[in-house]
Amino acid sequence: MKKVESIWAELSAKSQEVENTQEVELTEEQVELASAKELNQLYKQIDRKIDGIKSNADKGVKANQNLRKAMEGGRSVVKEFRSSITDVEADIQRLDSAMKSFEKSIADLGMSPKDSPDWNGANAMMQQAQDVVSKYERQMKELVNTFSL
Repeated sequence: MKKVESIWAELSAKSQEVENTQEVELTEEQVELASAKELNQLYKQIDRKIDGIKSNADKGVKANQNLRKAMEGGRSVVKEFRSSITDVEADIQRLDSAMKSFEKSIADLGMSPKDSPDWNGANAMMQQAQDVVSKYERQMKELVNTFSL
């Protein structure tokens, strides 16, 4: 009977050893699986972030291109705006000179320039043109600053 008990004790010890070994192996496998899962999650997370970087870079490039086009268009408009103001200023100078010449000629005839509908129309137009140029010249200066001209 002692022999049976001894064998039984030995078998029980070996069985316990096998169970412990299996538990260690399972625990190691679980750690490996957990580590592999974490690696998988991390590299997928980084992959998504890389996609985000690429997407944002593409959006930035497109926005930059659109901004450049808008700036070029804005500069062109401002140049035309400036040119039209300069043209009207030159016309005002010519109108002013013509009005002074007309005033002298009409005064030589003993008349007042205010008696002439043409002089009155020219005078009103000159005043309107000066007001418009003054008003829009301020806006043009702001645009020149905005578009760095």
